[in-house]
Amino acid sequence: MDLHDNKYRAMTVVSCLEATWSVLRDRVTVAVTDRFLSPIILQNFPSEAAAQEMIKARLAQSYAEYRFTPPHASWPFAQRAFATTAGFSLRQLLKACEDHRQSCLTQGKVFELQSFQNQATEPPQLPPSNEFERLYETAKRDADLAKVWNHTMKIGLSATC
Repeated sequence: MDLHDNKYRAMTVVSCLEATWSVLRDRVTVAVTDRFLSPIILQNFPSEAAAQEMIKARLAQSYAEYRFTPPHASWPFAQRAFATTAGFSLRQLLKACEDHRQSCLTQGKVFELQSFQNQATEPPQLPPSNEFERLYETAKRDADLAKVWNHTMKIGLSATC
C-alpha cells in the first residue's frame, strides 16, 4: 500500500493467485481494493501454435547467447508435441519444459520430447550411485572434526548453530 500511495509517475503491478485476490477482496476494506484494477486472469493457450511460438521465443534467446543452431526452432520439443498442449496454462507448459530438461540431465543426453502429456508431475530422481556412497563414507571417515571445530570457533559460531 505504501508503495502504491507514494509512487510518482509509475504503475504498481500486483501479481497473485486468483485465490489470493479473492481473500483480499473478501477481507479488506473497499478503500484497499478500489486502488487497484480488477485482476486480469491469464487464459490457457488458445492454440498449439501459440504455445509453440512462446517456447520458440524463449529458446531463441538461449540459442543466440550460446551461438547454437538447433535442428529446428522448437528443439528439443518436437513440433507435433505442441498438439498435446490443449488446455495448458503458461505455468503448466513451462513446468513440462523444465521436467523434460531435468529428464535430459538425468539421462545425460538431450532427446526430443514427442508429447507434453507424458511429462511427469514430479522431477525425475537420480539413480542411486554406489560410487557416490563410497566417496561420501570415505569423506565422513577422513573428516578432521577438530579442524572444523577450530574454524567454527574462529569465525564466532557457537556450538548451538
